[in-house]
Amino acid sequence: MKESIYNKVKQILEDHPRARESYPVLHKHFYNTEESFHDALRKMYEGDLPKLGTVERARRMVQESNPELRGDTYDYRVDKEECIRQSINIKSEEILMEL
Repeated sequence: MKESIYNKVKQILEDHPRARESYPVLHKHFYNTEESFHDALRKMYEGDLPKLGTVERARRMVQESNPELRGDTYDYRVDKEECIRQSINIKSEEILMEL
């Protein structure tokens, strides 16, 4: 990944906290352009602009390296994920016991 994309995304996350949890907000600030959506997509296709997925991946990389730039709901989602994993494991064990 180009360092300039990483740095631009990092700056956006520092300046615009809502972009920490919202890809549309991140994209709005990253592409900050006056041209039509169709023209922007064409430029992405032609390689003149980074693709949406590239910008999204850069956000994940920035947030992994800089935990302070994670969104406000990060801890909640991690806790919820653990509860769901435990629930799935319990259900799996119950199903295996029935076999």
